[in-house]
Amino acid sequence: MPSFPISEHPPANITSGMNWVKHVINAIMNSPYWNSTAIILTWDDYGGFYDHVAPPQIDKYGLGFRMPTIIISPYSNPGYIDHTQYRFESMLRFIEWRFSLQPLTERDLHANNLLNAFDFNQKPNLAHIVPLTAAELNAIRPYINLVMTID
Repeated sequence: MPSFPISEHPPANITSGMNWVKHVINAIMNSPYWNSTAIILTWDDYGGFYDHVAPPQIDKYGLGFRMPTIIISPYSNPGYIDHTQYRFESMLRFIEWRFSLQPLTERDLHANNLLNAFDFNQKPNLAHIVPLTAAELNAIRPYINLVMTID
């Protein structure tokens, strides 16, 4: 999560926030860890003032507005759009499945797993690096406070 000046929340510069995300994803794709990575990019705000679909009432809290999510992985299905109803707990469900962990709550126990987005039998997709321009990198450089080193 970036520092405030480059977050994607107003009044910050949304473009700088998106460039920070691109910088982090590119670093992961350029690392030796890429072939065993699943990046689940989602937001905590829905980005609009309404949703034309009412949130399902799954328990006394219900679900909130729908959130966009992008799954980036060498094992994701390129161009695949999944219409399964997921929730934030679906990410936890996927992690619990992957590492054979017990559910933490009733919500993640009953959440749909993100498995539809993956094909673990396919040849791994190559990393698709979208480089930052010099101007984009210079705009976020003062806010990059994590130095990544690969041994």
